[in-house]
Amino acid sequence: RGGPGRGAEDRRQRHPPLNPAFQRALLVEREIVPRPRAQELDDLSVLHAMNVAVLSMLVGRQFDLGHEAMHALGTAGFLHDIGEQSLPPDLRHRSLDSMNTEEHKVFQQHVDFGLSMLAQFPGIPDEVLSIIRNHHERVDGSGYPTRIRGDQLSLLSRIHAVVDEYESLVNTADPLTTMPPTETLSKLYTSAKTQFSEEVVVALIQTLSVYPPGTVVALNDQ
Repeated sequence: RGGPGRGAEDRRQRHPPLNPAFQRALLVEREIVPRPRAQELDDLSVLHAMNVAVLSMLVGRQFDLGHEAMHALGTAGFLHDIGEQSLPPDLRHRSLDSMNTEEHKVFQQHVDFGLSMLAQFPGIPDEVLSIIRNHHERVDGSGYPTRIRGDQLSLLSRIHAVVDEYESLVNTADPLTTMPPTETLSKLYTSAKTQFSEEVVVALIQTLSVYPPGTVVALNDQ
């Protein structure tokens, strides 16, 4: 059994350092879209991408994923909304509830815009592109752009979808619409029977019990 020290060593062996995935994703994002504000800590797009990337990988550890799958989650987390940079500025941080039908159709195009941008970089793994393509799909077929169902979605896509939705609800552009983490988890769990993967929602709840909101997670490249 070996005690706590042995357990930490085993986890390090199963999950090699994740920092190279962050570095590659950030390089790709910088080359695709020049954003003068990208270095600002209050840039909502950057913070959302970072939060989704880190939390997706923490949830991925609940499933004991290998390092390639973890890298895919991290890279997709950084790049999944890159296509929003091609949307009209007034739509980028709007809640879906505030959009009319036509605006929502325009907003949905950010998935295809992002995939077109990333096509300039043939070295991006297929699994990363699959996560990005499916990050707004839902297990009941109610998502977009292709309305595929849960049995057609990979585990990585299902993890990303849950984390992306959670992060979008707890960190909104309008503080008045921001939901507390506990309320958000309750909403996701209620939706787990239809829109989201129940096992992933449970894994997110377990993850946040270990890493509650506000926890500082240190990354290393050693």
